[in-house]
Amino acid sequence: RLGTLGTRLGGGLRRRVRLTWERLYRTDDRLHRCMEDHLVRRRHLLDSLGARLDALSPLRVLARGYAVPRDEQGKVLRRIADFVPGRRFQLRVQDGDVPARTEPE
Repeated sequence: RLGTLGTRLGGGLRRRVRLTWERLYRTDDRLHRCMEDHLVRRRHLLDSLGARLDALSPLRVLARGYAVPRDEQGKVLRRIADFVPGRRFQLRVQDGDVPARTEPE
């Protein structure tokens, strides 16, 4: 009788362990799929944000042919009044700076 109980108990434990392992395997598989999906979504978001940031980049504007004038301290010259006759400034273009000077009137 004790041997029979031991056999039944052993069989029950093996089934229980097998079921637990199967459940754990399925959970692990779902977790991996979930994480992969999450990473793919995050990668797409990062790519999208990177493209938006690149479109707003001042360097991208310069690549389209614009230039940015700056005084000797690096301050951007935005208005005609900022260009004092005879004063030197730098003109920032896509691939570097060009020294410039306003002509006296």
